[in-house]
Amino acid sequence: MELVTANYASPVIKQRVRAKTALAPDQLGQRFGEWGRKTGEDVVLTGASSAGEYAVMAREPIQSFYCSNLDRLLKRFGAQCEETSRFPNVELIETDEEFLYFDARKNLTASPVQAYLEIMRGDNREQETAEQLREAILQPLKEKG
Repeated sequence: MELVTANYASPVIKQRVRAKTALAPDQLGQRFGEWGRKTGEDVVLTGASSAGEYAVMAREPIQSFYCSNLDRLLKRFGAQCEETSRFPNVELIETDEEFLYFDARKNLTASPVQAYLEIMRGDNREQETAEQLREAILQPLKEKG
């Protein structure tokens, strides 16, 4: 895990938009997932937004998603997800880095390894959460071992 962490490079971001939606987080994720399946586009929560699925961590007020085609996503969701700088609750990040979409869960949660790598670069509180995640990732391997 130390080598993976040391060699992790943040994804190349093509564009980033902050938006506001009235949809609940689970509804938004479900609709984004349906859009991805219908269009063949990739969409997944960022590792940082996914960390709460794997470890005890306070949720951020903004749900962040990686997507492969931001313009198409915004066009599809129109008024349901409007770009704004006033009180945004969604961040959409366009990137075609395939490793981000690898092993995504059905609810669009990023893989536990991606969550670990992203929050490990955060502040002390996030790094403590990353250690919980690290143990959760490695525990099944220790049990086999």
